[in-house]
Amino acid sequence: MDADLAASPPEPQARGRGECGGGRDRARMVIAELVIMRHGESLANVAYQAAIAAGRAETGLTGPDAEVDLSPQGRQEAAGVGSWLAALPAGRRPQVVRCSPYRRAWRTWQIAADASGVSLPEAVIDDRLTDRLMGELSLMRSVEVDQRFPAERDRRRAAGPYHYQPPGGESYAHMHDRIAALVADLHVHYPGQRVLAVAHNAVILLVRMIADGLTWTDVAELARRQPLGNASVSRFEAITSGLRTTTWNQPTGQRPDA
Repeated sequence: MDADLAASPPEPQARGRGECGGGRDRARMVIAELVIMRHGESLANVAYQAAIAAGRAETGLTGPDAEVDLSPQGRQEAAGVGSWLAALPAGRRPQVVRCSPYRRAWRTWQIAADASGVSLPEAVIDDRLTDRLMGELSLMRSVEVDQRFPAERDRRRAAGPYHYQPPGGESYAHMHDRIAALVADLHVHYPGQRVLAVAHNAVILLVRMIADGLTWTDVAELARRQPLGNASVSRFEAITSGLRTTTWNQPTGQRPDA
């Protein structure tokens, strides 16, 4: 998890309860539910934990973040997601599936769909579900950035975690806007339908921020208290104005909520 999800000064509240603008007509046009699944354990997750355990700043990771694959454990978790999908009643299975283009997310869905043994929609890649773009600092731990690029450490402290934009990357504020646009588009194009998305930790946290009208401080505290598990699912159901959280961070090893 990005160190910028540590507690931070209050930020403006997200636009109310999942509303993304568009007036009264849009407020009445909402999807039935949005279930977001985090990808299974990735090789980057393993490398980060190994670096922390060894007291090393560097993870040893190279190459584009988008190409990071699942670990063996992550592949097992993805197969477990398939069992979770199979246990859903027919009237609860997704009608629309959207997926991050990152390999760890796409592979999670492929393995899960194959393992489920049930008929599921074809997943469509949506670039707005990508993890936070870190630009030149991709795949680096914050402690490594602080040691190698002290000017970036100072920039981050000056801007604050929510508004800090890494060189060639994006801030959480920018990421919030693309996630809000995605949610708004889902409401317009799939009203009354059940949507499932496969994405990343920061994406899921920002959907929670939008749905429940949280501040960034709320989100950072939530991430600290209850880190999102790999291959976990969170559910947001329709209300008049948008979405609200009904299930948070449920392990897919448990039976789906009724």
